[in-house]
Amino acid sequence: MASKQIYQSNQKDDTIYYHVNKIVIFIEKQNKLLSAKKLESFLKYNDEMIVHDISESTRYRNLNHFVLLAKILQKDWVK
Repeated sequence: MASKQIYQSNQKDDTIYYHVNKIVIFIEKQNKLLSAKKLESFLKYNDEMIVHDISESTRYRNLNHFVLLAKILQKDWVK
């Protein structure tokens, strides 16, 4: 029974690191794709979510939405 509990906690830890790795890879891709102003806003938004202790899965989803909206709207977020 104890080994099953240890396995479950390790599985949960792997999930947490999985989201962190997805965020890091996603940010690296955006360095190449976004303009300088959009990238600056994107990184500030990410920093704000970190400060407000937003979960990694929610951060990833929100960053993804940020990029999708930036592509659709074709405008700077500052405006």
